[in-house]
Amino acid sequence: MSGIVGVSPNMKSGVVGITPKGHVIQVVHERFEVSATAINVNSTTPTDGWGASMSVNITPKQLNSKIHISFQGMNSHTHSYAGNKGICLFIYHDVAGGGFTNVTTGRLLSGYYENGSSNGEWSEHVQSLWYLHSPSYTVGQEIKYRVFYSTHSDNSAATYLTHSKFNNDSNHELDAIGIAMEISA
Repeated sequence: MSGIVGVSPNMKSGVVGITPKGHVIQVVHERFEVSATAINVNSTTPTDGWGASMSVNITPKQLNSKIHISFQGMNSHTHSYAGNKGICLFIYHDVAGGGFTNVTTGRLLSGYYENGSSNGEWSEHVQSLWYLHSPSYTVGQEIKYRVFYSTHSDNSAATYLTHSKFNNDSNHELDAIGIAMEISA
């Protein structure tokens, strides 16, 4: 239509408006190189053992946006010589330095659990997490998203979030990625 400029045909030129509902406003992504040293967790309390090195930060451009957050390619690994094994995965967020909290208020987003044996077994699972989050923030505040993880409640195995080699094959090392996408609400 002649004379109409904007992010949608309904927005006229010169009018500052809100991006139409459901449109992507911005995308931020990070690639995480998996260290050769995996970090073991032996606690049912979620931790961010990788800390800031496995974090995606986004500063929303509009108020009330939803954030689609995803983390992919984490090669979780457990090994046990007697007992059960498993890992629980969560996405936590921090708004403007206020402290990390679980985006699902305590529920886990992914993980696995297996019954162990006395033979000594290990397992590796490539993990993917995603969540559509409606955070509370004001425009200009940075939101940090991180993967937190813990062992299963009766886990007796050594548990790692990111094991550097898939099936012990140095030719197939995995790097994880994190993506935060701001979507207009």
